[in-house]
Parts: sequence; structure tokens; C-alpha cells
Amino acid sequence: MDEQQQQEIVTIDDLDRIFIRAKADDSERYVNLSVKEASDLQFDTWAKSRVQIQGEEDEPWGLAERADFCNRLWQNGELVMLKK
Repeated sequence: MDEQQQQEIVTIDDLDRIFIRAKADDSERYVNLSVKEASDLQFDTWAKSRVQIQGEEDEPWGLAERADFCNRLWQNGELVMLKK
């Protein structure tokens, strides 16, 4: 396994097995969503609650960017992924 493969533990295919708790887009209640199904606003709010991120509040997060962010959390022991 090369260095890049070791660093990329989380792939786009894994994003439906990583869950976050976020406010529902239509209310004040909280819901559990996979990283893949969360809206950009929900994911952005969750991501910013984990680390200091500079940028627009509702910046779009593509699936590749979400996987990269989750890899950083995984490498620091801050992320749990459900088994396949």
C-alpha cells in the first residue's frame, strides 16, 4: 500500500456510512444524516463545528471534498465509520 492509499482511508463510496448530527433544513430539530445525504449547509455547519475553517458559510462541498475532510478527521482519530 503506497503513502497516498494509506492517507485516503475514507473514499466517496464510504460517505454513506459516516453519519453526522445536524439541524434539519426545515426546522430546529436535529437529524442523523450520512455525509453523502447532508445538504451543503448541514455539512458545512457540522464541519466548522469540528475544526477552524475559513470561508463562506454555505460554501458548496463536493463529494471529493467531503471525503478529503473526513480523511483528515479519521487520521486524527476524530471520526468513526460504520463497518461494511
